[in-house]
Amino acid sequence: MALTIDVFGSCVGMDLFRHTDPAKYKFTRCVTQVPVSTLYEPVLEFDNAAVEKLSFSSYENTMLRIQTGRILPQLLRKNKSDYLIIDLAAELMQRCEIQGEIETQLALLEGKETAYEPLFSGENKYVQGSVYSPTEMDMRTVERKYKKFVSEIVWSKDNQDGYRPDQIVILEALYTADIMGNDGNLTRHNKKYQIKKCNDWLKQLYSFLEKYIPEAQVIRFPDLTHSTLNHMNGVHPLHYMSDTYAYFERALDVITHYSNQNTIENLWKEQSLRNKLESRIANSSMMYGMKTQIQELQKKLKKLEDQINV
Repeated sequence: MALTIDVFGSCVGMDLFRHTDPAKYKFTRCVTQVPVSTLYEPVLEFDNAAVEKLSFSSYENTMLRIQTGRILPQLLRKNKSDYLIIDLAAELMQRCEIQGEIETQLALLEGKETAYEPLFSGENKYVQGSVYSPTEMDMRTVERKYKKFVSEIVWSKDNQDGYRPDQIVILEALYTADIMGNDGNLTRHNKKYQIKKCNDWLKQLYSFLEKYIPEAQVIRFPDLTHSTLNHMNGVHPLHYMSDTYAYFERALDVITHYSNQNTIENLWKEQSLRNKLESRIANSSMMYGMKTQIQELQKKLKKLEDQINV
């Protein structure tokens, strides 16, 4: 019988279960676009008709209501599955200040930052020009939110609807630094993503989660992971090559006892080594290509010099 899985996080968790065998895992619920750092803020109430008029999908509208209603912990506790997979990449959503009768924050969908303005009228105002990076948030405040979030989703005597720690899997989804092209060459992601800054910030958040749920299993992000040109949703630092999702699945198989052939630590080492070898080959190919171009330019320069000297 298939194990049931809830996913809380980003597109990474959803993409993982596009690759898994449905006979092993039944993907039951997925909550994305709701960063933990948006919790424990004043509730934002919107007219349903106004939300439906936004240029968002039905799923995005639902996630907006979950985010602004601050109901995530209650939702995750309701009708629990066998396992809860958590990744924190949605924390990288840009934020905006809301001012007026209610002062709070809103996490914004990438590329749709200005689409929320029609929701705000009367006392509460979407502050134009106030979009900021979540990496600017106060980490002490964020850690307090993570501590409270964990207390609300993890089983205890006072919270018997929560998940047991051994039912929680932390999937360390991070930005990749580069894209593997179909020619085997690597290219860097657009500088707008601020890869290193965002990953350093995300790693702090994962450390909070692991600190407050020490018994949870952790699937580590492999070193030198690449994005691909061939992801079904296009190129993005969170859209990985297919072998990365295969690694995630193998690690999950070990955690859920479908497989006892290896450990998750060894699987991480193997995938990191595989990525290192691929990177070395790609970089060698690029260096060879540059060497060939330099040799061709040198030949052309020599030809020009010979013509000038005639």
